[in-house]
Amino acid sequence: MRPFVATILLAAWMWDCAFAEVPPSPFGTPPPPPGRWGSVLLVGGEKKEETLTGAISFTYGKVIQLHDADRKDLSSIKPSDVAAMDVAVEKETIEEEWTWKEMGSDEKIKTGRTYPDRKYIFTITLRDGRRVRGYIIGTPVYVVNKEGKTRRVVLRTHQRGDFGQKADELVYVARIAFHSEDTPPPWPVRKEETETREGETVPESGRQPPADGQNAGKPARPPGVAVLPGAETERKK
Repeated sequence: MRPFVATILLAAWMWDCAFAEVPPSPFGTPPPPPGRWGSVLLVGGEKKEETLTGAISFTYGKVIQLHDADRKDLSSIKPSDVAAMDVAVEKETIEEEWTWKEMGSDEKIKTGRTYPDRKYIFTITLRDGRRVRGYIIGTPVYVVNKEGKTRRVVLRTHQRGDFGQKADELVYVARIAFHSEDTPPPWPVRKEETETREGETVPESGRQPPADGQNAGKPARPPGVAVLPGAETERKK
């Protein structure tokens, strides 16, 4: 009986080995990074300006959430629908740190320390040429260069600097530009995985205004931009 069982186990092991995936060789050519070929312009800091070029990608399965400055609601945009993104400083101040004089007191005392504070506004150009303007909820962006090194930057509406820092020392993303599909990248780049996983949905664009006319007078929403469910309800509260 034992020899028979051993034979069965050996046959099963040989079957698994025959159809198992062979791991990629560490000495072979690595696969190209995922993303869309483009460039990211950083402004500020010691370098003043820095351009990152490579495969640009966003978090898998995520959409860009934007508070539309014209429609006054929360929208979602697929990264694959974006052609370019321009960022401008809307407001810049130097804030003074303060603390309460004592526990339970409403008197404030300035500590003498200051820090820069900025607010940015984003203009997103869609691939069909239309534009959307507003404020982005913190969104990470990844840029993989030719050497395979990844640089992570974050798109944010508000940015607070360190104590003693000057406003021009703040580094922010000033522009993201995806290159035309007619212009091939100088090195292989895989198509960005922008589709959601099974079971996840992305709101479809072009939602019709409700019968009560609450969207009357608002600018038309460009294709590829959808209002997030519950956004208008939350804003009214």
